[in-house]
Amino acid sequence: MQPPRTIAEGALISLASLAFRERRLVLILRGLHHPEAAESARIAADLAAPLHEAFARLAREAKSCGIQVLLPVAPVLSLDENTILHRIAALQRPSISGHWRLVNALQQAMKACADALGQDARRLPARAILQERDTSQNPSLRIECAGKGRVTRNLDTYARRRAKLWDGHSEPPPGTLKAKAVEIVRRHPVATTAQFLAAGITHQYLSALHHDGFVERIGQGVYSFPSRLMKKADP
Repeated sequence: MQPPRTIAEGALISLASLAFRERRLVLILRGLHHPEAAESARIAADLAAPLHEAFARLAREAKSCGIQVLLPVAPVLSLDENTILHRIAALQRPSISGHWRLVNALQQAMKACADALGQDARRLPARAILQERDTSQNPSLRIECAGKGRVTRNLDTYARRRAKLWDGHSEPPPGTLKAKAVEIVRRHPVATTAQFLAAGITHQYLSALHHDGFVERIGQGVYSFPSRLMKKADP
């Protein structure tokens, strides 16, 4: 089965491709936004009071701002819904959103939903910051970042600085997961996800190691030693 295409590739994101907690968030918003829909009463009935209050507030603000919220039965996400999903996931992580300026009632409602989900022991999966092309153009969803006494450029056009990739010379501390991962790809020209899992390296951490340049993903669930470092070693 092919992975769902992103909005930038011309297709909306499939609701079925989301994690359970992400689908739940979208359905709660849809149920409270469209109380006339047949499924909405069931969705609302299952909510704890703080969660219901927070998402009812978000649904009201979404209507007033012209946010596109689809019916509960819709199999895909609108661009606005996808942006809200990313925003709430980031608002649950102060390391990402601690410098955000929430400048309107819609954004404050998203923060209330993020807090309510946290109290409900439902933290959303971490998501990368949306690219400009995949972000809603509704001005109410535009996030600003606070700099040193002033506002920096918009979050969605702000290029996040990336740490330099591993250079292959500074060895990871012995016994760490990074060291174990490097050892695996050095000993095995083609290493599988199962080998990393057996060493205590989770899928999420393995993905981080790939982005940081400690391993290179060469296929679905298949990794190797970074080819850029092998080329440097050639005479």
